[in-house]
Amino acid sequence: MGWAPDKFFSGREVDKCRDRLIKYCTGSGLDIGSGGIHADRLHDTENKIHPLAIGVDLTQTNLVGRADDLFWFKDGVLNFIFSSHLLEHMPNIEKTLKEWLRVLKIGGYIVLYLPLEGEYPSVGEPGANSDHKHNLSPNKMIAYFQNFYPNVEIVHVEERKNEDEYSFDFVVRKIGNKEGDKDATTSTKKKRNGR
Repeated sequence: MGWAPDKFFSGREVDKCRDRLIKYCTGSGLDIGSGGIHADRLHDTENKIHPLAIGVDLTQTNLVGRADDLFWFKDGVLNFIFSSHLLEHMPNIEKTLKEWLRVLKIGGYIVLYLPLEGEYPSVGEPGANSDHKHNLSPNKMIAYFQNFYPNVEIVHVEERKNEDEYSFDFVVRKIGNKEGDKDATTSTKKKRNGR
């Protein structure tokens, strides 16, 4: 197993993946779970993938709120959503990903850095984060997207088990013109009505 207590520093996971994943984080976007500006002892200070990313967290940052309710944003307005070591905390992964895809433009990216099942202690095991609700792996994430979200393509998956890493990269791009895609449905209705 790659995880050990001396390898984990709350809020610093983004430092391990920034150089690889920042290329997907251009334009207007969010860093969900970025930490807070005036964090208490349970949270590290804000540490975003990119300084201009809008931070979303439960502590004081740019936007304070839940990761699965981005009520501040209309549909299809963001270029990227980045999140590091957060999705495994969400009670309903499907609801969370659906919300993230809702606010993403066609061509935009969901960029994830997640704890790798088998390298990080499983839910309920000694050493595991007591708030984790899911064990995640690349295959589980591929299944989530294939089963629930036909309007994405997987562009990057990489397991990271080097030295202080026990995680994996997972990047998808929102695409249009597939059955079930809201944007494709809207454009089809316009064509039928002659607009």
